[in-house]
Order: sequence, then structure tokens, then C-alpha cells
Amino acid sequence: MRSRRGLEWFLLLLSVVALGVGQTPSSPHPVAGQRAGTPVHGEFHAKELSREAVPGPPERELRPGDPEDDYGAQSELVHGGSLYAGRVLSVTVKSIDPLEDPFESGPVERGTFRFRVDRTVVGPPQKELTLGYWTRPKQDWPKERPFLTADWGSNASPWGHGRPQRGEHLLLLLTADKRRAENLNGVGGGAVWHVWRGVGAEHALVRGFEDAARYLHAKDARTRDELFRKLCRSDFRSIREFARYEVFFPIDPVTQTIYGGNYDPVRQSRLALEFLRLTVPKIETPEERAFVTSGFGHWLQHYSSSRVTEALVLAFEKWYLAELETGNILRCKTALARLEDLIKARGMAGTLALFKKAGRAGLEKRLRECADSWDDSVRQASRELLQKLGKD
Repeated sequence: MRSRRGLEWFLLLLSVVALGVGQTPSSPHPVAGQRAGTPVHGEFHAKELSREAVPGPPERELRPGDPEDDYGAQSELVHGGSLYAGRVLSVTVKSIDPLEDPFESGPVERGTFRFRVDRTVVGPPQKELTLGYWTRPKQDWPKERPFLTADWGSNASPWGHGRPQRGEHLLLLLTADKRRAENLNGVGGGAVWHVWRGVGAEHALVRGFEDAARYLHAKDARTRDELFRKLCRSDFRSIREFARYEVFFPIDPVTQTIYGGNYDPVRQSRLALEFLRLTVPKIETPEERAFVTSGFGHWLQHYSSSRVTEALVLAFEKWYLAELETGNILRCKTALARLEDLIKARGMAGTLALFKKAGRAGLEKRLRECADSWDDSVRQASRELLQKLGKD
């Protein structure tokens, strides 16, 4: 299971497919690639190589808001994953495999690289690692190309479309689950789950993840709360993503389940309000707001939300009415899709109970405004929800 990241992407993909979205919030992560050595149709065969890769262009340091700054790693870290910052010493290309699937046209390159660990962020101390990689060249797909992966969009590899480069500074997330690693990267692909390029040992993102690790292992509530607020204020979306998952998809460290163990909806409500207060002013993209909307909806359609605070419910109402009012189609569609899910899970009465201030009339007003949208799918979804409200 791709944990909550996969679940969240599944929910978002369902909403955009159902509503006819042409583009969804992108975020890096994969369905397994074809295993090395798998037979292919026709006369193509894997080309076995063993050569040192040529160094790539000069690297660029990762900055807050870059497209690659988009993964919080919360699930993997809770489940025993490791984080290492360092530099690539050498890269050896091992094989190039043609693919059977016409949608995934283009060869898969596999190889190994030696990695000097300059800073162990999370996990057992290491000085040097030899790891596997796999990648495929970027393809120019038509706009109507379907989404083929749950987490990484069209990349389908933690490395995106480019191999590691000698001399490159990286922050590597390694999964602790060997089966997941094999499913993800294929035979010889190693345990690399995510890659942040242009991140050296002294990079601010590294310090942010060290704070995240301290948060997970803090024993007293005061320390955890102080660290959580620090995470929420981060300029890096990856760190804010970690905080968002802690709000909407908390994993109990003992039972390893979401909303399990010592889950406390009152404390969780307080964390969510802190997150909204500190993080939302830093959100700059519709995609990040859509993920907050999705997380809110998933939490409140779950049975564990039965004892959330009144302040949290009012915050939910304010957030959803604002997202429905926005002129951004992605944000509006995500809110409409999550409302549909809430109605299915809680019923119409249970969903309307979440709109304590505006009530039915306030929700209907927003839906009628959406029903006049220039976007066909927004109009259709809004009108269907209005019909359900009228039948209730």
C-alpha cells in the first residue's frame, strides 16, 4: 500500500477524473517500473552495460517553492525510513531496458551509485552507501495523456527523468520496507524512495527534517507543540507537507495505524487550527491548498472526527466556503468532490451539521455561484449537489 500518500492521491485523482480536470496537483512518487531483465516483445533485449556515467551540468541548490520541494516523507519516517544528506562519488550505468507498455515508451536505465554521507539526518549513522537507481527519459506526451502513477505524476521514478550525477549533492529518503523497495524500484533498484536534488549537509531543508524527526520522538507535549509550530512556519513546502500529514493523517507510532492508538480528536483539532493559522499564509499554489481541502474532507468523513472541537468545525466551514468561492478551478473542483464524499459518508444531515454558521442557505448560495461557472465540470458537479440538497 502506498500509505496515505497513495490514498490522498487516489482521492484527488478520483475527484479530478470525475470532474474532468485536465491537471492535478503534482507531487513526486511511483508505481514500480519494469524489473531489469524482464523479457520484452519483438527483438528488443536489455542492453547490459558497465560504464561510468559522464558528469552532468552544474547543480542548482534547492530553494523553497521549487517544483522538487514537494514531499513531506512523514509516512516513511514514521515507519522507520532513513534520511541521508551527502554527495554522489560515482555513477555506473548497468543496463538499458526497452519497455513493453506503449504508454511508457522509452528505455529504462538502471545502475548504481556511490554516495558519501555527510550528514545522517534520520537513521543509522553511515559514512558511505552504494545504492541502485532507475530512470527513463522524459517523453513529450499529449495533454490528454492519462495519469499512470499515484504519487509521481508522469515521472514514475524517485529520480524523475535523470540519473544521479557525480558530484551532485542529494538528500535521500530510504524506505525500511524491502518489499516496497522492490515493488517500487524493481530488482537491483535499491531502497531509494525519494530524492531532493541540490541539498547538501548544511541545507535548511536538512535542518527542517531534523526538526521533524525530533518532533516524532519528543516525549513531552510542550516540546512536540513547539516543534510542530516550527514545522508549520517553514518556508519549504516539504516540511509543511510533513506538518499537514501530522494534522490530517496522524499515524500512531505503536499501532502504526492512522487515527489509531492514542489518537485524541481534541488535540488533533488544536493542531489543525495551529496549522491553518501558521501555514496557510505561506501557501502560494492552488495545489497545496487543494491538498489541505482533501485532507480536511478525508478526516471529517472518517468516524474518528466525531469528537473534534466546535472551533475546528467552524474552521472547516470557513475553509470550504472560501474554496467554493474562489475563481481557481482546481480548488473549487477539489472542494466539490470532497463535499460529495462527505455526503456519502455522513449523509446530508451530517454534512450540513458541519456548516454551523452559514447553514444550508450559505452552502446553497456558494453552490449556486459555482453552478454559473464557465467550467462545465464545475457547473455539473454544483448542480448535482444542489439537487441532492433539494431532495433532502
